[in-house]
Order: sequence, then structure tokens, then C-alpha cells
Amino acid sequence: MERNKYIRVSEILGLFKDFSSIPPDVLQRKCDIGTEVHKAIDAYFENDFYPLDDAASGYFESFEHWKNEFKESEGSVALKEHRFYDDDEHITGAVDLLVNYTGSSTPFLIDFKTSYAVDNVFWPIQAGFYYMLAQKNGYDVSDEVTFVKLLKDGSEPKVVQYIMSSEFLNVCKSMKNIYFYLTKVKDFEILDA
Repeated sequence: MERNKYIRVSEILGLFKDFSSIPPDVLQRKCDIGTEVHKAIDAYFENDFYPLDDAASGYFESFEHWKNEFKESEGSVALKEHRFYDDDEHITGAVDLLVNYTGSSTPFLIDFKTSYAVDNVFWPIQAGFYYMLAQKNGYDVSDEVTFVKLLKDGSEPKVVQYIMSSEFLNVCKSMKNIYFYLTKVKDFEILDA
């Protein structure tokens, strides 16, 4: 299978998360803001500039709080905005950052969010998929995966860490298996008994 046909982590999670109560134009605008903020963060790590509109600028100001703390920790970026592939499972996911902190022997996965609220149901599952993808691609990453919820008003972001365990990663694998079953079930021929 070609890599551009691999299932994205967001597609797997989307099967289980209901966005029907959010008007489509609001959902699209929120997605656009997230994309813009991620482009600006990526440009920052490239020593470049990406212009943001007013709706996205507060989130970037919130990122700057995290960035300043990261600089103070003397951390370094190992990878940024990197897509991992699992050629056995045919899934893919893009991580925002893989960073090294002084005094740690393993890099940490970092994901930036512009969501309205912390999602302690789906964010850890997303973290689990990113963790497994990084491991599959030869990165011995920390069991602590960090999500940074950037705030619209530009204030200090909320940092949430999820600890990966084999039990939890089995939940992620089960969700992947359910996704593949439910999306492929239409291909089965139903036989009369």
C-alpha cells in the first residue's frame, strides 16, 4: 500500500468522536486556526516568520510562554512537524515536536493544541498512537507524552502529560482494530444461513 493511502491517527479518532453538535463552519474555522498556529510554530523553529490573523495570534502568544520555558530548560528540538509511518499496520501520524531536555536520555513527544478544552479521553489515545509510531520508526521516546493546550487569550498554556503503559497502548491497538473492522465491514459478503 502506498503511504499516502495509510490511515491517519485523526481518522481513527474521528470514528469515535462526535462533532455533529458543532456547526460545520465553526468546526472548519477552528481547524483553520489550528493549522495557522501550527504553521507559525513551525516557522518559529525554522527562524522564520508566519503572519497570523487576529483569531490565531493569541494562541501563538500562548505558545511563546511555553517556548520561553523550553529555552530556559536548555532543551533542543530533535524533530519538528514530522510524519511517522507504520508500514506493517498502514497507519500514519504527524507529531509536532520531538525534544531533548537537559539531563534526560530519551526525547519527549510534544503536541500543541488549540482546542476549546483539554480532552482527557482522546488526547491520551492520540498520544499513545504517536508514541507507538515513534517507537516503530526507531525513536526510543520517553513514556511521558506532553500536550500543550494553547490559550486563545495569549496566557500561559495548560501543559498536560500522559504516561504510556502497555495496558494503555493495548487500548490504542484495540481502537485501531475496531476502526479497520468497521470501515472494512462493508466489503464482506453477508451469506444467508
